[in-house]
Amino acid sequence: MDLNVWGNIFRALSFWGAISAAICAIFVAIGSYGTQYCSSKIEAQRHAVMDSKNNKIILLQEENLQSQKILQAKTEEIKNLNNRINATVTGGDSFCYITIEMVDNSNNVRMWAISHGQYPVYDAAVRIVDLEKFGEMMKKDQHSLDDIIKNEIHIAVGNMPPASAMSVGKGNLGVGNEKKYNVFISARNGFFTELIRLKRVDGKWKEAIKVKDKNNDVVLYEKIDEQFPGLVDGKIDWD
Repeated sequence: MDLNVWGNIFRALSFWGAISAAICAIFVAIGSYGTQYCSSKIEAQRHAVMDSKNNKIILLQEENLQSQKILQAKTEEIKNLNNRINATVTGGDSFCYITIEMVDNSNNVRMWAISHGQYPVYDAAVRIVDLEKFGEMMKKDQHSLDDIIKNEIHIAVGNMPPASAMSVGKGNLGVGNEKKYNVFISARNGFFTELIRLKRVDGKWKEAIKVKDKNNDVVLYEKIDEQFPGLVDGKIDWD
């Protein structure tokens, strides 16, 4: 063959070689894109699955937290209910105290037991000590336990509903313009101490009352008549 024929053959082969190379490049590009697309789709699906699992975990954690709150609330409710039941049986933080009411313009008086608190008071008993008589007795060279008891007033109050009053005795304050009594109260739920201070003002007795816990640390109740002598800023000298 002459050179022209070989040249034509060579050019034809080069052309189809270029076409084949281009086609191969296109397939390679398509394959690479497909691979990337599949990888991206798989990765997206994986993230979607992870997000779904995370959301479920978060939801379960929230439900668990809510369940714990409900359980805690129910536990506290049961605890409060048990405390109320116990307080109803024992008297809880309720107590009673003694107040002295003037019957007339003389020294005749009536004593009342007053319950304070939202629960009943059970098995209450009071012992009233006249500090003036007690002091005079202690000045004597000899005195017995019987002498001390004789100068006290003992009252079995018993049970009292919440916010109730009970007449527990009558008496006469005698001579003088000032009286001091210490009252020792016992009940099913514990012991209490009460201070009663009386002073005569314009022929009428004025009263001051203070009730403390068994250790005399906490004042549970206090009431002072407005015209009580020595009252300054709502306070008096209790000694």
